[in-house]
Formats: sequence, structure tokens, C-alpha cells
Amino acid sequence: MCTQRKYFLVAWLGCLACVVSGCTRCGHDRSLTDVSIVPDTKTEVVDLLVQASKDWDAWDMRVRHMSDRYLIGQFYSVKHWYKKYPVAYAKERLIVRGSVVVPILVEIIQDPQYEEIQFFAWDVLGKLNPPLFLEELYKAGKNGLLSPKQVLSQIRFFLPIHRHEDFWHEDKVMDWLGQQLVEKTFDQIILDAMDRHVSADVNSGGMHPIIRDSQVFRWLDRAHDMDLNTWLAVNAPNVLAFRQEQLAKGYDPVTAFSLSQNIGDDMLDEAMAAIYPRAEDREACKELFLATYPSLLSGGRYAPLRAAASDGWLERFRDWYRSQRPYLRYDPELLRFVSHHEDAGNQSTAIQN
Repeated sequence: MCTQRKYFLVAWLGCLACVVSGCTRCGHDRSLTDVSIVPDTKTEVVDLLVQASKDWDAWDMRVRHMSDRYLIGQFYSVKHWYKKYPVAYAKERLIVRGSVVVPILVEIIQDPQYEEIQFFAWDVLGKLNPPLFLEELYKAGKNGLLSPKQVLSQIRFFLPIHRHEDFWHEDKVMDWLGQQLVEKTFDQIILDAMDRHVSADVNSGGMHPIIRDSQVFRWLDRAHDMDLNTWLAVNAPNVLAFRQEQLAKGYDPVTAFSLSQNIGDDMLDEAMAAIYPRAEDREACKELFLATYPSLLSGGRYAPLRAAASDGWLERFRDWYRSQRPYLRYDPELLRFVSHHEDAGNQSTAIQN
């Protein structure tokens, strides 16, 4: 598989979440210059990124065979193809190391000798440090490490934007991004894009009236019109505790992993075993995924964890967003926007047990 194809497909899978540098909340500084951070060796990070490339090829073969309805693929079980094309989940194992690997990722994306693995380094950096990701993306485009087309491909899945945007062309994207970074803060860049996304009609790329919006879920932590953390606190407090533990390390398992295929194939245990050494972490993360991706499995003992949409959720969400918009701030430790208004949660859907 060619480098360019990998680059775009990795971007397509994306849902990006995040740990950011320069946080002074609670006296905790996660900046790249924080001497308390002892990063993993560069060799280990490079090795994991190389393995991530092999994992991508294995996933390509798995999906290709499992979706082949007319040839040999359908004569074998899902487990057969998972075993035939093993995946080490190297990218996920790198993500769980959190913010300590950010400085090494920056070195890798800035060094042309790592071209073959840079698309995976970009993917991980976007999940661990969104503000830094956006700045480095612009630098890479200006320095010729990425083409304008590649920059646009990343932005498409990083921001809640649509094809009708004025800059939606490789000849315009670099000027647009440079202007955004000069004139606006990170908060303003994301929220200005979110304003247009929330207001847009579904036929113009706006929010779907039935399907949960991935950008809203990522940046605002709302599943339909429900605040996910609030819902988990009532319905699955152990899962919420696990999420908070991982956030302290510098990543959010809810948005950092792309494991929907595993969930749909009922093969989430394979991924959990590779990612987490501790059995209790595997179980907690599995419950977290089954709670936050309700459309992928039905029935079973995880059914009570599933948050579902209710009638009228889209308008309730829009009302909440418009009322809280002036008070939304990006929290680099929670890796999402939070409202600093005292009535921030009053317009959310009532929590149901």
C-alpha cells in the first residue's frame, strides 16, 4: 500500500482526541519543556510506528476478506481472518503512553527520513495534542514536508468543516490555515468551525437528526444532547473512573482509539488484551467502548450502559450550544471544551438509569 493511500485512509479513520502542552490547570504543566516528563526512547516509538504500518496492512486484509461476499471470504468465520492476519495494536499501545511521547512524535514528523511512518505519527499527535498538531501541520506544509493536499486531508477530519468552505481547495488551504493561526486562538478556530457545523443543514454537511455527530462527541463530549461524563457518573461510575485515570496520563480512550471494527465483529477482547496489561483496565475500557458506541452492538450484559437518543435531541442540543457558546473553553486536561457557566448542564437530556 502506497504512502499516500495510507495517509488518507488513516486520516479517514479518524476521530481525533487529545492531550495538550502548556496546561497550567491545577499547577500541572504538560509543556514540551517540562523536565518532569521522561519520554520513552525514540527507538521504541519508531518501532511502534513501524509496527502500526504493518497493523494497517493486516487490517486491510482482514476487512477485504470479511467483506468479500461472493468469494472465499464468507466461507470462514471472523475469528479465522483475525487469526490469519494478526494485529499488534501498536498505534493504540503508543497512544496509551500519553503525553510523554509527544516530543518524540514532533521530532519524527519534522524529520524526512521517517516519511514512511509519519502518517501514523501525525495520527497519534492529533489525538494527544490538538493545538500542537495544528501548529505543526502548518509548519510541515510551509516546509514542504506535507503537500497542501495532505494538509487539507488532515484538516478535513480534524475540524468540523464541510466541502462548501471557501478554503476547501489545496491552493487555498495553507493561506487559510496560516491566517487562522495568526488571527485566532485555538479555541476560536475550533468553535468558529463548530458554529457553522451546528447551524448547517444535514444536506450541507451539518448534524444528522438520527446519527450521533462525531465532531460534537469529540470536542464537546456530548452523545446526541447528553453530556457523556454526567451520564457515565450515574450509569457506570467505574467506567468514568477508568476514563479519568487515562485522561491523567494524557489521552482519552473514548476518542483516541479506532476500534469500531472490533466492536462490530465482537472481537474487542483481542484489542484490549494487546493494549492493556491489567485485566481490570481491559474490562473497564471494554465497558467504556460498549457504553459510548451504542449502535454497534445490541443485547448482552452491556446493554444497560448504552446511551440512546431521544426525540427532539437535535434542537435541544442546538439550544444548549447557543446558550453555552460564550462560556466554552478548551480544557487541555479534559481534552475537550467545557462550559464555565453555572447552568451549563441544565439543558441536557434528563439522565436515565
